[in-house]
Amino acid sequence: MKRLIIYFIIFLFLCSQSLNAAFEIQEAGARNTAMAGAVTSFVKDASAVFYNPGALALVQNSEILLTQLHPYSWDLLMYHSLAFVHPLEGTDTIGLSVSYLGTLRDEDYKEQIDYNELMISAAYGFYLPFIDGLSMGFSMKYLSTGSREADSAGFALDVGGVYSMNSKVDLGITFKDITLGHIKYSTGHRETLNPSVTLGASAEFFRNFIGSCDLNMKVKEAVDPFTAGLGLQYVYKFIGVRAGFKYGGKENLFITSGLGVVLPYLQGIGADYAFVYNTGLNYSNMFSINIKF
Repeated sequence: MKRLIIYFIIFLFLCSQSLNAAFEIQEAGARNTAMAGAVTSFVKDASAVFYNPGALALVQNSEILLTQLHPYSWDLLMYHSLAFVHPLEGTDTIGLSVSYLGTLRDEDYKEQIDYNELMISAAYGFYLPFIDGLSMGFSMKYLSTGSREADSAGFALDVGGVYSMNSKVDLGITFKDITLGHIKYSTGHRETLNPSVTLGASAEFFRNFIGSCDLNMKVKEAVDPFTAGLGLQYVYKFIGVRAGFKYGGKENLFITSGLGVVLPYLQGIGADYAFVYNTGLNYSNMFSINIKF
């Protein structure tokens, strides 16, 4: 009980802080991307550090997740992420992650586009003992950007929860990018991130066929503050087939698809691929490998 009171006090304090810097790509796992990222209530692996720290307590094994994204076929831009989760004794789980988005070294273009983003997260998830089926968690994030014009750095927090109504239906919620103080720039400028609230639901309609949906609201977004995603997954033996659709504004629609496989001769190792088509920015390819031990 003492631990829960401390968490509650921390949460209230963070919510009282100033709640528009750009740290746009916060993804991990091609499985989730193939489902349009609509996994707030569905994520149950190391990617919970990114999508919903409240789902960390649902992870049953230690796991490493490696992800590489080639955004929109831009030759000079690449995104990498590494996530690790480890269940502790009892029902608590810890998680760590590092993600990096940056331009590749090309002397012909370096002077024109030289930009990078770094995010380091430490997360903690746990079950609430007095509410059956409810898990919560938080993720502390260090964020930094670098460019020719200016560098920036700051801290933010994600808070989330998952409620399992029964063996087939889950609900999820996250409060993301709650800024701790301000994002500080090398030019002396200060600003805050644009926090968001996401509601999610998922259901197993019949054996091995799952649907999930998310509704996200950016608190400070004046135009198109809402985004919505729908994801589907069907698993047959060791192969998973996925598809999704995401609405990110009138001119920002995403169509996603992907495949995943659990390697039958290498227990605990899986590989996933996602294809993302954006109506305004072309297509992306994402690959990920997860290792459970």
